[in-house]
Amino acid sequence: MFYGADNNKLSAKMSSLENVQSLQNKLLMLNLLTASQLSKSLSAFTSQLEPQNVVRFFKCMESSCDFCTDEEDKFKDHLHAHVDPPHCTYCNELAANEQLLVEHMLAEHGSCRFQCALCFYRSQTVTHMRVHGIMVHNSKAVFWYACTEKVPTTPKLIGHGKDHIGGYVCKDCSFRSHCTEHFFEHLSVIHSGPFTVSCHICCAQVGGPNSLIDHYTEMHNIRAFHCLYCDFGSQFDWDVIVHMTMCHPGRPFKIFCRGKDMPSSFRTLKDLERSNVKDGIPASFSCFSPHHSLKGKWQQEDEGKKIQS
Repeated sequence: MFYGADNNKLSAKMSSLENVQSLQNKLLMLNLLTASQLSKSLSAFTSQLEPQNVVRFFKCMESSCDFCTDEEDKFKDHLHAHVDPPHCTYCNELAANEQLLVEHMLAEHGSCRFQCALCFYRSQTVTHMRVHGIMVHNSKAVFWYACTEKVPTTPKLIGHGKDHIGGYVCKDCSFRSHCTEHFFEHLSVIHSGPFTVSCHICCAQVGGPNSLIDHYTEMHNIRAFHCLYCDFGSQFDWDVIVHMTMCHPGRPFKIFCRGKDMPSSFRTLKDLERSNVKDGIPASFSCFSPHHSLKGKWQQEDEGKKIQS
């Protein structure tokens, strides 16, 4: 009797432990679902995040559905069962029909072979995955699966250029430059002295080089760093790195910098892209140090010159 009573107590304790572990797992999955910002039920999200499912390229995004497959035809046939317009697993873009969704996913995300183990994020490089882990999962550790590319990366799929990147123009002498420091030096040296300068885009008149560059930044999105795939720009390098990770996971990092010198974060990106995928995140990565701002650099130099004079 005594032995049997002990067994019952032990069984009760084990049952409580299992309940706690089950609750912890549910809370973990709920946190992951919240961080992912997906309109999925907890049960469907949990099922699709199973290793055998999350590696599948095509995942149904209907809120209560956990269907996953690597086969285009099966995915299109499955989507016929849902009333709502289909949307992309990786960027949430809506498509008019199943065929257009499949074409979009292959064209925009088919070269992404690294799948996050904690959500549906997928990227072309582990560098994207590392930034994603920091920003979304608040973790230096990287958890991912290496999948087979649906569409191999080719030069034709990776077009980029700076035709859409605005530059500076001096209205007095038509001097042109994409470099903030070169333009600032031109105005300060060639057109030195107290004077007003005009914006070549909207003809607004402002008081001096600093004010003109501020005007270009605030009114015309001529910023220190720009994404080469869209119009996004920022005064800080890390903002553009995060933007490219979130908005262009299927493309290599291509960032336009208006400075004379390349910031350390860009060198870190290049090192990461060359490194083995098992390497850890280097301690010098941009997010662990103050954001790099080119504007602060040349303004400080200008202030130093004024103090010296």
